[in-house]
Amino acid sequence: MVDFLKGLNMDKWYGVVLYLGFACCAAPFFGKVVFIDQKHLFGVGVSLLLISLSFFIADKHVFWREGAYLVQTKVIKHSLLTYMILSIGILMLIIFLFRVVIGLL
Repeated sequence: MVDFLKGLNMDKWYGVVLYLGFACCAAPFFGKVVFIDQKHLFGVGVSLLLISLSFFIADKHVFWREGAYLVQTKVIKHSLLTYMILSIGILMLIIFLFRVVIGLL
């Protein structure tokens, strides 16, 4: 079990959101969730997938020289496409979380 968790590569927050999105999308297919509407749970999962996908696309490697060394790091640089995916995901998340909360009341 520990080796499986090491292989998941959850070193960034959007990696964890990606797995949560997969779990929310798959949950309605594997069992009946009584207290949450299944289509709203699936919508939350799709929105989480879109948010994490936009951050994975925007994750870029940057290289520069420091004297005789080549330095490398990762930065998040969004483009128009990733901003559109991110805004659609956030809008869907707000809508479906609101629907889940209304369904619980």
